[in-house]
Amino acid sequence: MGRENGDIDTEVVVVGAGPAGLVLANLLLAAGVACTILERRSRHWTENRSRAGFLAPDAVAVLRAHGLASGLDRHGCEHDVCEFRGPGVGFELCYGKRGFDRPAGCHPPAPRSPPWPS
Repeated sequence: MGRENGDIDTEVVVVGAGPAGLVLANLLLAAGVACTILERRSRHWTENRSRAGFLAPDAVAVLRAHGLASGLDRHGCEHDVCEFRGPGVGFELCYGKRGFDRPAGCHPPAPRSPPWPS
């Protein structure tokens, strides 16, 4: 069977092009494992949708160790506070003072459609 029948010759199928799926696929490819990513949304949607805007320090370290953090390093920032907001209420979580006392990575969000209400 071949591509003419809709079959794909691969060793691993990764379901979903979210942050975990894309990192997994890149790690597999770097290790020489053929893989195919299946995503129900279009490539355009996937590439233009903000995902995983908050990254734990260990996740950032894994991305950097495998050469997958260029966008994060170029456009991201480090922070240790997150503000949660709701209608008429909000609070700050100072997570940098908890755990391992390390800042987290923050990737700037991509434009969303429709835009967030102001």
